[in-house]
Amino acid sequence: MSPTYIQWPYRVDLDDGRTNIGAIDLTISPESIDEIHELNDMPILKKRVALLNSENNGVMTLGMLCEKALDNGIWYSYLEFGFRPDYDYSAINITKIDSLFYNYVSSTQGDDFAKALQPFLVWEEQSVTLYGNKPSHMYSVFLSAPEQAHIEQGFSHLIDWLRAEFAVP
Repeated sequence: MSPTYIQWPYRVDLDDGRTNIGAIDLTISPESIDEIHELNDMPILKKRVALLNSENNGVMTLGMLCEKALDNGIWYSYLEFGFRPDYDYSAINITKIDSLFYNYVSSTQGDDFAKALQPFLVWEEQSVTLYGNKPSHMYSVFLSAPEQAHIEQGFSHLIDWLRAEFAVP
């Protein structure tokens, strides 16, 4: 893992010459969602991301990428989320967070849909420090699809689950 991505908010300029807007904390600046150009063509997902970050919830989005490859026309994407600094996640089996998501999808969309979705999502977990607080967990969920609408649909299910699973009363 590059040191660029262990301290959040991320740096704006990356060492390899690529550019990145860094990080936008939608829990503090919800109006900045319009700066996340990946969401411009995915209004359903944009609304859900805004809701997740504005609600009293234990998680927040940390980053996103969605782009179409020029060579094969496939859409490549990831959505990053992590636990908010003041959220106590000690009772959650964080090594099985993907299983918790698939159980949710099975209960809301059916077992067949959950099984069909599973091979398309790749989950990575890493430690990240949010605003200099103690290290926390961040998850990157990768999804590739032939159409951007499939990215929006898959990540919308993920955001719906995050809103339901980690809602703070």
